[in-house]
Amino acid sequence: MLPDILTQEGYGGAPLKTVGKAGGFIGISLTLNSIYADYQQYNGVDFAVAAGSDVIPLAAGALGGSLITPLGPAGIASGSIAGGMAGDYIQYLIRKSYLTTKDSSNKNEVEKEKIENAK
Repeated sequence: MLPDILTQEGYGGAPLKTVGKAGGFIGISLTLNSIYADYQQYNGVDFAVAAGSDVIPLAAGALGGSLITPLGPAGIASGSIAGGMAGDYIQYLIRKSYLTTKDSSNKNEVEKEKIENAK
């Protein structure tokens, strides 16, 4: 698996190994895809908030799984799922309250409002 190869070569270290086991290659790929989509949609601080919020579900799933480790494989799976769901909800709240999109129609409305206020 890719994270194992990267850690053997000395890239990423323990954090990459932990995230790789929690989310796997598919989870990491989907997170990177979300970050790229945010790069296309947001600018500046909004992009930093969006990219940071993309990592929350993956990290929360890893944390949930590691906290429930003493309960065995079923505990790890349920802790990862619960942590991922909680992380996804936190991501939703962050995006809802902090982000503004690069929407051209909204930009046109703002420009029209500025012109009307200047008259």
